[in-house]
Amino acid sequence: MLEKEEIAAPILFDAPGNGLGFVTLNRARALNALSREMLVSLHAQLQQWESDSSIKAVFVHSSSPRSFCAGGDIKSLYYSGIKGNTAEILDFFTDEYRCNYAISAFSKPYISLAQGIVMGGGMGISQPGVFTGGLRLVTPSTRMAMPETRIGLIPDVGVSYMLARAPGRLGDYMAVTGESITWQQALSAGLADKAIADAAAETLPARLRGAQFDSAADVIAFIGEVALDAPSSDAAAQEAGEASVQHATPLIEQHFAGATVADIVASLAADPSDWAQLTLTTLRSRSPLSMALSLAHVRRAARQTFAACLQDDLTLVARILERGDLIEGIRALLIDKDGRPQWRPADVDGLAQVNIDRYFESPWDAHPLHDLA
Repeated sequence: MLEKEEIAAPILFDAPGNGLGFVTLNRARALNALSREMLVSLHAQLQQWESDSSIKAVFVHSSSPRSFCAGGDIKSLYYSGIKGNTAEILDFFTDEYRCNYAISAFSKPYISLAQGIVMGGGMGISQPGVFTGGLRLVTPSTRMAMPETRIGLIPDVGVSYMLARAPGRLGDYMAVTGESITWQQALSAGLADKAIADAAAETLPARLRGAQFDSAADVIAFIGEVALDAPSSDAAAQEAGEASVQHATPLIEQHFAGATVADIVASLAADPSDWAQLTLTTLRSRSPLSMALSLAHVRRAARQTFAACLQDDLTLVARILERGDLIEGIRALLIDKDGRPQWRPADVDGLAQVNIDRYFESPWDAHPLHDLA
């Protein structure tokens, strides 16, 4: 007999008549990796709720506390790539970015409960809620990342906009290393609005279903009361986490101020501290081209709108498919799992021969996302 999740839809929508629309990511065994169908369904449902006056706000959460969403379903992209079907890959990203934009333009509060793993595409269906007057909720179990340099891609789904506006160099650090940050760092970086205890997070959907909301303000106020709960019942663990953040921040500021990835690598190499050497080892495992594009992308995003960031995302994906590392990165990490990607160039020294600006030149006469405001 098939398990319940195997026959259930990977994304569920319902409106119990209390003023809220609920979105439940229901693909827990795949850490809620987003398929194209899930993204198209979410976009269509938001369009329907947009015109439904009975819906005052939307609440998005996972059926599993382990993972809100680990990103897009990139394994399927690999198989399209090795067949040379780049059009199919670009269609996936186009639909994803349109969904991200639809969230940002939604006229009602869009509230996400980002518990557990929140990476890549998971950021894309939570971060744009900041534009709606909604809330981005995190918990002590939240681990947030844009890990695309691990697979030869760039931080996409419009999140370059948020990374560019994070304080100091944290956005550069996240984009280049692909490393995760804690819930404390997410709050201080402006990537989360409120934190709640994991125990409170697990009961929040049921509590919301049991309440009646006559306005969007009622929903926000209700969640605000829940968020008054201590984010961590373990004071020692909370203090340790805060100390770790405080330790890393000045090092991130020092080393990620470089103008290029080569400058960042040189700065880290000259620092014998454990943190610097561990970070250097991390960078040496990432795609040099992706790191360079990611750094340029985030710094360019500081002058752009959210829509323009999404347009750049798609342009970069198209260019990377022409002459980049995406398919090889997915192969090494997720298909063969040999951990030995053959990056092009192989190291940061080879970046001197790469024209990074060319990757930002649209390959289309009419950009597929030209209609985004």
